[in-house]
Order: sequence, then C-alpha cells, then structure tokens
Amino acid sequence: MSGIKNNKNLIISNIKKFLVDNDLDNVKKLSEEFVIMYPEDFNGYYFLANYYLKKNDLKSAENYYHESLRKNSEIDYLLLEIGNFYYIQNDLGKAINYYNKALKLNSNSYVLLNNIGLVYLAENKFENAISFFSKSLQINRNYINALMNRSVCFNKLNNYNDAIKDCKKIIKLDSKFAYAYNNLGWAYHIKGNNEEAITNYKIALELQPNYLDAINNLGGAYFNLGNKKLAAEYFKKSLEIDPLNTETFRSLVLNKGIDIKDIRVSQFSNLYDENEKELESYKHKPIPKNFIDSHSSLCFALGYLNDNEKNYKKASIYFERGNQLYRSSYDYDIEIEKSLFLQIQEVFDKELFQESINKSNLSSAPIFIVGMPRSGTTLVEQILSSHSLVIGLGEIEFIKKIASLAIEKIPSNNLENVKYLSSRDRENLGNEYLRNINDLIDNPSDAYRFTDKQMLNFINLGFIKMIFPKAKIIHVKRNSMDNCFSIYSLRFNGHQPFAYNQFELGKYYKMYEKMMFHWLNIFPNNIYEVSYENLVRDLKNEVKGILEFCNLNFEDNCIKFHENKRSVITSSSLQVREKIYSSSINRWKNYEKELKPLYNILNS
Repeated sequence: MSGIKNNKNLIISNIKKFLVDNDLDNVKKLSEEFVIMYPEDFNGYYFLANYYLKKNDLKSAENYYHESLRKNSEIDYLLLEIGNFYYIQNDLGKAINYYNKALKLNSNSYVLLNNIGLVYLAENKFENAISFFSKSLQINRNYINALMNRSVCFNKLNNYNDAIKDCKKIIKLDSKFAYAYNNLGWAYHIKGNNEEAITNYKIALELQPNYLDAINNLGGAYFNLGNKKLAAEYFKKSLEIDPLNTETFRSLVLNKGIDIKDIRVSQFSNLYDENEKELESYKHKPIPKNFIDSHSSLCFALGYLNDNEKNYKKASIYFERGNQLYRSSYDYDIEIEKSLFLQIQEVFDKELFQESINKSNLSSAPIFIVGMPRSGTTLVEQILSSHSLVIGLGEIEFIKKIASLAIEKIPSNNLENVKYLSSRDRENLGNEYLRNINDLIDNPSDAYRFTDKQMLNFINLGFIKMIFPKAKIIHVKRNSMDNCFSIYSLRFNGHQPFAYNQFELGKYYKMYEKMMFHWLNIFPNNIYEVSYENLVRDLKNEVKGILEFCNLNFEDNCIKFHENKRSVITSSSLQVREKIYSSSINRWKNYEKELKPLYNILNS
C-alpha cells in the first residue's frame, strides 16, 4: 500500500515539474494516466484544468476545475485557483464566491485576502478593497502585491500621502519594481507635484523601457503642464509599441499633436471600419465592455479631429456613434437623480440656514467653483490660482465624502433630518475636510486660500454652506447649447452618466438650472455668478469682479493666467495655456441639425 502511495506522490511531483517547465505534452499524458489510476483523487482533474488553461481552452479548463472540486471541495488552494480563473474572465460574482469559500477553510492566506481585495478594486469599491489589502498585510507586512494594490486604491480615493508611503515601502523592498515608481509618479502627478511625478515615471521607464502605462502617464503629465511637444512625443512613442491603442490615439488628438493627413489617422480610420463590421456580430449578444471602451474612444478621437478640420458632417457621425455606443455600456435612470435633486431642494430651505453661521466651521479659506462640466470652471480656477494667495486644487472629491459622513451622523441616516446635524458635527466635518486639503498641500500657510473645482458640487451647496458658511462660491455658467455640445463631444475620464444621450443631457441640464435657481434663492448674496461669454468679452473687468467677491486684491497675473505653469488635470488643460479666445462661442451651430433633440429639450 505504501508503494502505491509513493508512486502517486511521485507522479504528482513529476506533473508539477512538467508544469513548471511548461512541458505540456507530458502534463497531459501523465495527468490522464493519473485519472485512470486514481479516478477519485482530485489532483488529476486539477492538473488537466491547468493544462487546458495554459492551452487557452477555457471551457475544458472550467470543466476540469469543477470535476476536481466534486472530488474534494475542502482544498483551499483549489478554491483559490478557481476564483482566480473567474477573476481573469472578469466574472467577479463567481470569483468572490469561490474566494469566500476558500477563506472559510484558510482565513490566514495573505494571497487570498489580497485577491478578494482585487475583486472589490475591480468593482470600484475602494474602501472595501483597502480593508482586505490591509488584512493581507497584517499577515505579511512585506507582501508587495497587497502594498501595490492598496496604493492604487489610495490614489483612487485622493489619499495621495498614504499611496506615496506604500509605494516608497515597495521601493525599499524592491528598488527595481517599475510599477511602484509609476504609481508613485501618479500620486505626485494628481497631487500637483509634477517634478516628482515626471522623475518617477522616467525611473519606471528606465527599468522597463516599453512600460506603456508609464509612457502614457508621462504624456499625460506633459499635457497637463501644457507642454504639447513633449506630450505628443510620448503619446507617439506609446503608439509605436501599441499601434492601435485607441485611448492613446485619443490623447494625442486632444493634445493637438497629430494632423488629419498623418498616416496613423488612416490606420485608425480603417480600424473604425473594421470595428463597425465586428459590431454586426454582437446583434444578439452583449458587446464586451473593453470593445465598447476602445471603439467609443476611437469615435470621439475621430470626431474631435474632424471638428478641428471643420469637417462637421463627418465629425457629427463619429460623435453620435461614440455617444450611442458608450451609453449602451451602463445602466442609468435620470428619474432617480431627479428625485434626489427635488429632495435636496425640499430639505435645504431658507429656515435651515438662518442659524448656521455660528454653528459651523468659520474658515474662509475655501473657494468653491461650481457649474456644469465644460462651462468654463477650469478657466476661472486658472485665473484664481494665478493669484499669489490662492492654490488651485482642481477637481477633488472631498465634499462628496464629507456629505456621506454627514448623512451617517443624522437620525436614521435620512437626509430629511439634516437639520439635526449638531454644531459640533458641522465644525468637525469642516475640520476633516480641511485636514484632507492640507494633505494635498506641501507647505500650507495660514494666509492661503484654495479652490475646489469639483463642478458637480452644485448638488452639495447645501452641505457646503452648513459646514462652511464663510466659504466663497462661484457659479460659472455658459450658453446652454454650447455647454451641452461641448459635453456631448467629449469622452470623460470620470463617470458622467448623463452626458452620452441628448435627451438625458438636456434633462440633466434643466435639473441643474433648477437646482442653481434654488440655491440663489436660498442665499442670493453668497454665490457669485460668472458668465463664460462675458469673461471672454471683458476679461479684466470680470476678473476684478471675481477677485473682489473673494476679498482678494487685483493682481496682473490673474489676467495673464495662460502663463501659469501649474498642472491642470482636465481636458481643458491646453485651452487655459492660451490667451482668451472666442472661437468656442456658438460652436454648437455647426451641428444645429444633428442637435435638434437637445435643442428641443432645452427650449421646451
């Protein structure tokens, strides 16, 4: 009996060796023999699953994984591998199911805890992901994968200082780990420290010369700094390595680093035609998300390119296709958002704000710039950040976080009970917000002011005024058709679900107008309205009005905003490096016929 067992272990040992050596013929031969000799042992089926996985025969691999599980369902590493199999297929529901089963058998597997975190990361549940990466690190504090993944989550949550700490720890453990330098660069990049960002991206490339993320991030860093030449250089380098990467092509087009006569434009136009043919095969089945992302990026790039060349008819076809395709990739019900807007307007009434001033954080440092995307908020922030006392922080998400914390503190977590938010809670929420802000600023001083340009904070102005009654609020508005067309002609990096359908976009814009009318009625003297068109026509006087509202002295640098070298992390980065221009006024009229549904809604 002992000899049979030894023979079994010897075969298992040999199969493992052949797997490591990638000798797949022998893996298959020995595994099939093992199944015949030991039909009730899970190992033979498990090894055959590995064989078919290496052969990219996913169906057979899945069948053998499940056959091995039927033989023995109490093997934690088997459940872990099956979870990995489904994770790679992007079947996150099945992946987490098998990971949880494995966790019941082995709660101290740092690899397993890391992989559960990866599922939450893929679902954009960053707080949950951090929890599991941290549990993994409690077991193995030097586990580089968990440190790396946690740093990605910290960056996603604007927690750049913690991301920087994790990346620096990884580099101490492995100074040749290119991914850590890239993610460290990204943390510095978003934080606004461009010198450190570029330095770390370049180290990543020294270690891994064809590292596409680092190449594209370098292109993005130079784009955000308004350096079109270097940005184009890196985007083109990326396309040399990955010639049909549509997102890189879109970045190059937005950077105005490519001419319509360039051979690459012909190549991507051909790719568009090929993709359109491929779409025909998805008439009766779901279109893969990665295909939608890639092809819609291409549509917007070709649309933008043709718009620049005044080929408006052709551009409109690409814009319409890109919007229609991208809108098909997610669920969104604007009526749910409308109900939330109405609830906010009912709850945040004049009575609520009568006694707020002495029950809140009295800091006057924040200047909130709100409006619709593409309305001119980036331009206004660039003007303000050119002042010697103002730091421009861009589109930060902290108010959304503070609003969520506020909801947790009120009775029944019900927005209707917001009036019961205590004075101490209001002050503490303000302090928490300011702590987050100070983490973004390397050397904060008592004298500084800062801008928070999260445009959609127009929804949260009630919370803002409850917590910071002395904060300045600037509302930037623009011709509704120009504003909406500018939104419709752009694929956003962030999630703007209302943006990709003319009917939804028009409805959302009217909801926004109604919301701003409400806030102006509640606190009419606390919101300064800036018209983009007036700013273009009479820059100096408009800038004087903005600065006076913010209790700031006039400085010439504010009308020389285009000379400001700060990083601007929006698609408007290049525009704010140029002197004021009027070419974007009435741009929508080039597409008047195609925008009829939008026009009808806005003017109904």
